[in-house]
Amino acid sequence: TDDFTKLIGHGFPELADGPGLEAKLDLPAEIILTEDGKLAIFADAENNAIRTVDFGIPERDAGTGKLVWSNGTLMVTTMLTAADGFNQPYGLAWLPDYSAFVVTDMGNHKIKLVTYPGYVVTTVAGTGVPDHVDGPGDTAQFSSPLGIAVQADGLIAYIADSENR
Repeated sequence: TDDFTKLIGHGFPELADGPGLEAKLDLPAEIILTEDGKLAIFADAENNAIRTVDFGIPERDAGTGKLVWSNGTLMVTTMLTAADGFNQPYGLAWLPDYSAFVVTDMGNHKIKLVTYPGYVVTTVAGTGVPDHVDGPGDTAQFSSPLGIAVQADGLIAYIADSENR
């Protein structure tokens, strides 16, 4: 069996981009992979950021049997931050066509859509007032939405609204 190996993160709760183990994270949460599997997008909740890890193409080293990457190293890059309107992003899920992904923005009590690869952010649900109100996106209210999944046809998103239990 394979061993589990830490690939990214320095161990200090800060925000810093860089090669795998030099990058600094603070509460990394949900991870999604691009359709080709070469890029991971993850929520770094306490840094209020959406970040990427460029994998290149993983291969097995013939001598050691360990995974190595075609680009030589894993590079962590911050794509979106609090300046883009995020406050504790947590859950991520792709739309079926991989043209965008949805994000649960816990601290803002909203659901946001991020285009890919452009990284343009739009609020699609939630008023920003923590409460439990069902309804259309512009009137629905959440209280710390945490998890999200998108149905295969893309018509329905399921949201785990943590403070509304």
